[in-house]
Amino acid sequence: MAVMLWPVLYLLVPYTVLLPPQYRVLGMCFCLLWRTTAQALTFPPNNIMLTNSAPSMLVLGAINGVAGSTASLCRAFGPSITGFIYSKGLSIGVSGLGWWVTGFVCIMGAVESVLMEEAKINSSDAAMEDEEEEAAGNHSMIDALSIDAAIVAATRLEDRSREDLSGILIRLDNQDRLPA
Repeated sequence: MAVMLWPVLYLLVPYTVLLPPQYRVLGMCFCLLWRTTAQALTFPPNNIMLTNSAPSMLVLGAINGVAGSTASLCRAFGPSITGFIYSKGLSIGVSGLGWWVTGFVCIMGAVESVLMEEAKINSSDAAMEDEEEEAAGNHSMIDALSIDAAIVAATRLEDRSREDLSGILIRLDNQDRLPA
């Protein structure tokens, strides 16, 4: 529901200038609160829908990587592009052009998120994924002998550190006892 209300916000923001002067700041605060609330309510469900729409868990990393990269690109170039559109709108006398274009982009995103469907994985695909996960889990990159050797080395290092520390403390104690 919040996804559908977000585009309305971008389409209405330019009209806050039509509010009486004493209510303009209140109107902008309301719009900012609306945007922040809509953002908090839409991103987590969209991420969950994106994860659930993956055809296989094996491609989930690629899907999330592309989604994250796309979001970063939009955050990087969005303000510049919107500023350019806003300045072009001002040059032709339409101050809300940047907001309306952003609202149109939000409408496209809202429609896209409504059209997302959870992927249907048939039982043979799910069984194959389970077998692949089990096979990947059974191959340990570190064998038991390596772990034992690492534990022994760490114990020796710890004992040596204690000996070095006690030797330093004894020397400091002896220096304090020397006549000045």
